[in-house]
Amino acid sequence: PLQWALQREGPCAWARTNALGITLAATKPAAMSEVQLCALEAGVGQSCVPVRALTFNRGVSGKAANVTIDDLEPAVEYMLSTRDLAGGAWSSRAPLACCHTLGLAAGQMGGVRLDGKPNENNMAIRWLPPSQQVGSYTVRWGPKHGDPWQRRWRTVSVNGTQLGLKVHGLEGGQTYAFEVRATFASGRSGGYSDRAYYRTVERSVRTMEVVRISENCGAHCEPDYISEHNSGDLRADVGFITAVTVPGWSPFGIDFPHAVITRYCIEHAGPFREYLSCNPSCGCNNYIDRVIARADTSSCHRLPGDEPGRKRCECNASSLALAHSGVGRLEIYLPFPMGYNRSHNLVVPPRNQSLCVGAWYDTPSSAECADGVPMGTQPAGCAWRRIPSQQTIVRGGELLAAAWRALPGNASVSVIEQVVLHNSNLLAGIFDKRNTRCCGC
Repeated sequence: PLQWALQREGPCAWARTNALGITLAATKPAAMSEVQLCALEAGVGQSCVPVRALTFNRGVSGKAANVTIDDLEPAVEYMLSTRDLAGGAWSSRAPLACCHTLGLAAGQMGGVRLDGKPNENNMAIRWLPPSQQVGSYTVRWGPKHGDPWQRRWRTVSVNGTQLGLKVHGLEGGQTYAFEVRATFASGRSGGYSDRAYYRTVERSVRTMEVVRISENCGAHCEPDYISEHNSGDLRADVGFITAVTVPGWSPFGIDFPHAVITRYCIEHAGPFREYLSCNPSCGCNNYIDRVIARADTSSCHRLPGDEPGRKRCECNASSLALAHSGVGRLEIYLPFPMGYNRSHNLVVPPRNQSLCVGAWYDTPSSAECADGVPMGTQPAGCAWRRIPSQQTIVRGGELLAAAWRALPGNASVSVIEQVVLHNSNLLAGIFDKRNTRCCGC
């Protein structure tokens, strides 16, 4: 049976070995509440840096809400803080509570995790062995809201040396619950693990991870989310971060030791659209972004009275409207342009002397799906959404302490490639350690 426990009165409503239930108090009408959490280490004191940011839609009423935080470790105390998005502005962050997960009961299994990315009709899970010698494992699974005695649940036994199982015959776009129990060499069986929930892939929907560094926030940065913001795949955003965080130079108001880099998981449908530059709202792809992409700039012109180096680009009205209906993609090249020539054009190496580091993406709010709305069913059709529970935070100071590398002046393409690869692996390692669940699972 599942082990549930009342933590205490207040925000900590219940706990399992791998999840917490918390209560968010009523607030003024809010579009979204964000909860950040960090694990308190024994003997370190009562402060720590948040590593995850979960968002919950509060609706127009702002009434109290019960929410779940999963993918946690057993017997760990977590410090939680919260802020609300209302009227287009975030409130100040406030401490919420310290809540702890349950420890494993004697003989109870833990450490059940997804093993790799699922597809439409199968997924693999893995688990950690207990300290005692195991003769066999019993694995059972079924629909999220079902019970093990119902017809749609399945149960299998595997050898005690096996620490994983691939499950077939699942339905696409559905969430399944998994439980594992050990039968020890003595013949005694332990308790089932608390349920772990994972979702299969929906046929018409793709998932991808994107990364964004918060801009123009100085020493007080928070995740700025990606609606009406540009983001990038890991290498493309690391390339951007590496290029614009040269010591003493930060055109985007980034104080790197205090910077917040957030990895998001998004679902999107349909083909990629023409890229939109989003600052502060998504519009026609601008001159600088086109130059960074080594793209055509013939439709970009300097108007009378514009400052040197500034050009305004034109986009076809119908193609611009189409771009706002989905996620846009733009290939990115390094090095970035540095300086202007006498004709007020940015000086940039040609594509065959540049390094493609990946792609940037735009996620316009006009195509964002409301909570609980299937893609394509809103009046204008929705084409993307964030997975609110899969948002992982790393701060610049942590990267510097872990040997983040800066680009030397006038670096060659080969040096740029080495530095970006090193920094990408560094950032990915921290992200993956903090959130083991794959995007869309």
